[in-house]
Amino acid sequence: MPTTKTEFAWQLRNLARQRRQSQQLAKRERQVRSKYQNLVNTAPDAIIVADADTGKIIETNPATEALVGYTRDELQGRDILTLHPEDEGEKYQQLFTSHVFEAEGGSATRSHLSDGSRIHVTTKDGTKIPVEINARVTEFEDQTLITGIFRDISNRVERIENLESFKEAAETTDVAIFWTDRDGVIQYANPAFEDQTGYAVEEAVGQKLSTLKSGSQSNAFYDDMWETLMDGETWQGEIVNERKNGDRYAVEQRVSPIVGENGHIERFVSVAVDVTDRKRRENKLHRRSRALESAPVGILITDPDQDDNPLIYVNDAVEDITGHSREELVGENARILQGENTDPEKVAEFRNAVENGESVSLELRNYRKDGTEFWNKMAIAPVRDDDGTVMNWVGFQQDVTERKQRMTQLNVMNRLLRHNMRNDLNVIQGRAKLLADNLPAKNQDSVEAIVKNSEELADLAEKGRVITTLLQDRPKREEIDVETRVRTVASDIQGDHPAADITVEAQGNTVATPSTEIDKAIRELIENAIIHNDQETPTVAVEITGQDESVEVEVRDTGPTISDADRGSLLGEDPSQLQHGSGLGLWLINIAATRSGGSVSYEENSPRGNRIQLRLP
Repeated sequence: MPTTKTEFAWQLRNLARQRRQSQQLAKRERQVRSKYQNLVNTAPDAIIVADADTGKIIETNPATEALVGYTRDELQGRDILTLHPEDEGEKYQQLFTSHVFEAEGGSATRSHLSDGSRIHVTTKDGTKIPVEINARVTEFEDQTLITGIFRDISNRVERIENLESFKEAAETTDVAIFWTDRDGVIQYANPAFEDQTGYAVEEAVGQKLSTLKSGSQSNAFYDDMWETLMDGETWQGEIVNERKNGDRYAVEQRVSPIVGENGHIERFVSVAVDVTDRKRRENKLHRRSRALESAPVGILITDPDQDDNPLIYVNDAVEDITGHSREELVGENARILQGENTDPEKVAEFRNAVENGESVSLELRNYRKDGTEFWNKMAIAPVRDDDGTVMNWVGFQQDVTERKQRMTQLNVMNRLLRHNMRNDLNVIQGRAKLLADNLPAKNQDSVEAIVKNSEELADLAEKGRVITTLLQDRPKREEIDVETRVRTVASDIQGDHPAADITVEAQGNTVATPSTEIDKAIRELIENAIIHNDQETPTVAVEITGQDESVEVEVRDTGPTISDADRGSLLGEDPSQLQHGSGLGLWLINIAATRSGGSVSYEENSPRGNRIQLRLP
């Protein structure tokens, strides 16, 4: 049937519409192809399109040339396997086959071969570059294509290798090393972390780092720390943490942010050094420094490694004693305190001690900043390191001017007692005896009283002289057999007091090391017990007992009990209460015992009398 005019017009309109649609589709296709091509050409990663069946390269983008060094024309038609190391062709053939298989209907990403080794491409100049390949298989015009995106992961591999090397080193160090993710969750910890915290590595990984918080730091402290880290900066400081067992410990910690390929922080690496012991030592040193500063004696330290062995430290007491400021003394030799009347022989003793590395203690005249003299009791000693080498010299300084003045006064008193008073008493006693020979019997009592009192006064003067002599000199110790010494003294006293009954018994080792004046104390003990005994036959028993670290001499008598005042003199409680000669004699016993490093004790005897124990080292 012939086409009507209407049908013909409809067909023309339909053809025109189809033509427009076809043109629109072609235009959109050109736009899509243009966009796709632009994306491919501007992509940062290499893109290679190859025939999935033959492996021949069909298309590449500019990034491919940047990666491997070959131009687009050089690569087209080339087998894709030639971009991989030649000596591993079989492995890369397996990789290509599996990629095609896995990428059908999806995509597959690989960075390692089947044996675990990394995938590499070989550049035009022979360089091997590690890559990650993302592949996708598509059908196009009855042809199966595989498109591979080759990403250069050299930086990633370098970071991983560095990380592995870091881990290997971290495993052997005794410093705690660990890292966390951005949220503070522990991802890795080395064995030293376990030693430091008490948490096993398996326990720690996956836990928040805040598990170690002790509460010693405020929230503001941690806020500041995280703000620093999130700004990409390293944080360093001291933190007090808490171990698994609850003990607190101090660490000096350095935390560094690690930035990934995308430029964002991936993790934080921490190195924590346990400084608990060091902090204890610092605190101890600080306390010692405070003690040195507040010590009532002057303390000086010198450095013999420097020229002229200068002072490197003086405490406040040195400033008070000498009048020099710390700044004026540090850097100077200690001879800055010497002057016109400083004894050169004693200076020589100090110098010899330093040259020989020996301790020495001397008293010598020194001078204050204002030029006034003072007596300086100076003791110096070497400070040695573990090898015995002298690192420093330490000196201890005391102003003993007042004591020296008192000793001078004691010397004057001693001389008066020894010469003037004793001579005058001898004159009195001689005159009294002349009177006794020429006066009638009715006056003899008065003469005897004069003689007795003068003798007691002479005895008192003698005891005073003995005590002042003792106090003037430093105690000297000697090893003696106490039993032998006591028997000798007792024998002498027996000769002076034949009516007395003196017995001496001993047991054990009686060797001791008292001061040289201990004979005077033993004599005073026995003689005092005889003189003050009111019985016709004074009885004194001396028992000597050798003990583990001392020798005890016990003197027992049957006379009147010693008064409270005299007992105080014997025990050294308050010598200012002395009122008569017997108390002075008992005080002499205490002085001799104390200077021997021993002691005196007292108890009443039964049924009557006194028991005095003298313990000697």
